[in-house]
Amino acid sequence: MEDTTRNLKNRGFQTLPWILCLLFAVAAASGWYQYRQATAATEELARTSAAQIDDLQSDIRQSKQASQQLQSELENRQQEVSRLAATAAELEAKLQTGEARINDLQHSMQQSKRSNEQLQSQLDAERAARQQEVSRLTATSAELESELQQRLAQQESLNRQVSEASDEKRQLANRLDDAQARRQQLLDQIAEVSGDVAVKEAALADADRDIRELNQQLERTLLQQDLLAARIEELNEQQRREAQHFANLKQHLEQELNESRVKITQLKNRMTVINLTSEVLFASGSARITSTGKQLLDVIAASLNAYPERAISIEGHTDNVPIGANSSFGSNWELSTARAQAAVDYLQQHAQVAPGRLQVVGHGEHQPVASNETAEGRRLNRRIEIRLLPNPGVGV
Repeated sequence: MEDTTRNLKNRGFQTLPWILCLLFAVAAASGWYQYRQATAATEELARTSAAQIDDLQSDIRQSKQASQQLQSELENRQQEVSRLAATAAELEAKLQTGEARINDLQHSMQQSKRSNEQLQSQLDAERAARQQEVSRLTATSAELESELQQRLAQQESLNRQVSEASDEKRQLANRLDDAQARRQQLLDQIAEVSGDVAVKEAALADADRDIRELNQQLERTLLQQDLLAARIEELNEQQRREAQHFANLKQHLEQELNESRVKITQLKNRMTVINLTSEVLFASGSARITSTGKQLLDVIAASLNAYPERAISIEGHTDNVPIGANSSFGSNWELSTARAQAAVDYLQQHAQVAPGRLQVVGHGEHQPVASNETAEGRRLNRRIEIRLLPNPGVGV
């Protein structure tokens, strides 16, 4: 029974070092795996941050109007990246320290394994010393376990810091996206402003051309106004001379006839109207010119020939009393037209008035100048109007 107990104890003592070695190996493998993950994450973070910084610097150089703002943001990002790089470097240093410590542990484990082998070979001869050594190794193992736990806690802290660095990286990426969006907005605004500038330059060129054309038109208008003012002055002078001429004619005719039987009117458009009652030129109901009427037409023709460039319209008028049954005219209209024609024939044939200047118009009773209800009104309506028309192109 005692031998069996001793065998079990000996087997226990032989198994304990292997268990400790296995625990050390597992801890070392876990630490190495976490260290490689942290190293890969740090390298990826550094590469991503460097690429983002290069893209941001390229975008900032291309945006002229937003360069100052983007440069400031780039400096902030560079500071953040530098801080992250410093943090990563610190983490890497800590990881290297942990790796060195793990290597030390592995070396210690190897030494412990060799010691255990030596102890195993000397077990029978040095049982008491082996027990003391086992106790010492057990204490060492506890210390190593405690230190391993501390290393695992430090590794967890490093993992949290790496996670925080990843969050900061994502925030940096989001801010970079915002900066790129603002840059694109600025580029769009620049393109829009450039288009507006081109349109406004074209409009300005058109406006300059219009101004030059308007100035030319203004110069022509001013020249035309000067010419027109000179022409108006000339026409006014002619009108004054005509007014004086026809005033003299009216005075002469008044010496020959009763003043109420002749009327000379000079209108604003330089048309002169000589109004003669019919009995001055014709007998009642007749279109034959009397001897007195011929003398009167000779005097008027002299004045008309003083303006050879002016057309002459001879217009006949009657009252509204119907033509008698014995008359050779079918209506007052025919009578008024025949009298105007008789005056035109006389002026052409006996007073040397150019026929191209003359025209005949008959109005009948349709343009009265007085009421046909009285004898005096009917006498005024029976008339011949000799109109000296204005020059073509002369307005009212």
